[in-house]
Amino acid sequence: MCAPLHAPRVRYFFGGLYPRFGVRCEVRHAWLPPTPAALAWELGALPVMRRQLRAAIAELEAMASG
Repeated sequence: MCAPLHAPRVRYFFGGLYPRFGVRCEVRHAWLPPTPAALAWELGALPVMRRQLRAAIAELEAMASG
């Protein structure tokens, strides 16, 4: 469970990561109002999302291969 503003990033990250390794996940968000700080945090994370996902996939693939 995560904050509503965080849910799209969680779906992007874990939706692109877990299924490759046979793990199914469901993202749910808590019912709480978004805050300006939460919005700023999520906007600040946008530029690094793809790089973080690629790095996590590479690390897990390396671990799986040996």
